[in-house]
Amino acid sequence: MIPFGSSPSLIYSDMNKFGPFLTGTLAFEFYWLLFSIVLLMFGFLFWIRGRDVSFKIRTTIAKHRFPMVKLPLLVALFAWIVFGSFLYYNSKVLNEFTTSKEDEKSQADYEKTYKRYELNPQPRVVAVEYQIDLFPVERRLDVKSTQWIKNKSTVVIDSIFFTVPNDFEFKLDVPSAKLVLNDSLLQFQIYRLNSGLQPGDSLLLTMSSSYQADGIENEVSNTNIVSNGSFFNNSSFLPMIGYQANYEIQDKNDRKKKDLAPRKRMPLLSKDPKSRMDNYISNNSDWVTVKTIFSTSEEQIAIAPGSLKRQWKKDGRSYFEYELDHYSLNFYSFLSARFETKTKMHKGISLEVYYDKAHPYNVDKMLMSMEKAIDYYTENFGPYAHKQARIIEFPRYASFAQAFPGTMPYSESTGFIANLEDSDDIDMVTYVVAHEMGHQWWAHQVIFQSPWRSIRH
Repeated sequence: MIPFGSSPSLIYSDMNKFGPFLTGTLAFEFYWLLFSIVLLMFGFLFWIRGRDVSFKIRTTIAKHRFPMVKLPLLVALFAWIVFGSFLYYNSKVLNEFTTSKEDEKSQADYEKTYKRYELNPQPRVVAVEYQIDLFPVERRLDVKSTQWIKNKSTVVIDSIFFTVPNDFEFKLDVPSAKLVLNDSLLQFQIYRLNSGLQPGDSLLLTMSSSYQADGIENEVSNTNIVSNGSFFNNSSFLPMIGYQANYEIQDKNDRKKKDLAPRKRMPLLSKDPKSRMDNYISNNSDWVTVKTIFSTSEEQIAIAPGSLKRQWKKDGRSYFEYELDHYSLNFYSFLSARFETKTKMHKGISLEVYYDKAHPYNVDKMLMSMEKAIDYYTENFGPYAHKQARIIEFPRYASFAQAFPGTMPYSESTGFIANLEDSDDIDMVTYVVAHEMGHQWWAHQVIFQSPWRSIRH
């Protein structure tokens, strides 16, 4: 609202059109249009047609001209102030706006305050169930989850630490525990158990969270929940157990400026399972089982990790129930959109591509690439762990593909609209699919499987 003519980013996606970006862009453009009209009025008042440019002469001329523009000037000025107040309320009151320096300070404060808890033994997640209700048009998401956690250490755990989500309203129920610290600024909570969690004992956590896009933002902050092509993962909307090193400032120069010690390098590869308890994805779980009931608008298909057990419609909404067939890393995605689908069975595995109807160009090549990847990786690295391999298109708000258990979200800008007519160019579609399929084997055959198996790069 201060740099003249500035407005939020405007991104077009075939899947989601202008989506959540258009309203904010038009609102800020209108704000600056009103301000420009005010400037034009003042320019007219003080405009000089002769050779005398002194401020005194300009002021005298402006007094004579003022009756001609009084009404439109006051109307434009009033409209600009009122609409500016409306934008301020939306972008600063309804929505929180923080600068990059403020975010960096919060990261540094988080590390300085709570890193001392990083090595404290914590329970590990072993089983998760979700009830997800997505309302795409309203850009609203409601999530309920139950999580079994287990003390896999050799000591009694008397307190559980949580790093909590920032943009979601959440509730957390820890049985037989008391909330002794609630730092909403640095997103950290500590629950003290009435009686310690003994080695080998388990506890059932219940948590819920909700997100609702409100009003006009200074810049669209959440492109994960949209009217067509929502794509979010489980680490973004629920509290996570323990101190999260991923929240730390990564750049070594920025760390120096904040008086932070250099970050530790990842540990060397080892055959010792204990040294592989934590990985770059998660520090609070090993293998987990996942069950999901996912509802969305009637015309959309919702996708969660695992096999589709059943689907039904109720009260104008579509419901899908999924369950993982094989325990996996505790990191997976959820997607919903108006999809076209194409499937193919290969060696007992369902190969599936979910795509926007405007982007059928490379679907067959994706199926072929998954088929070849299964043949090669099965022969060289072992059997595929899931009953399906899914590629799911999401809007071009990001340009990457990513591997999760049995699913591979794939940006429309990365492969679905790629032009592969030039035979001399690298076939990026096949290249990226093979890469992401390789991650599926890596997660199972390298991180946890024993005996140790080498990977050929």
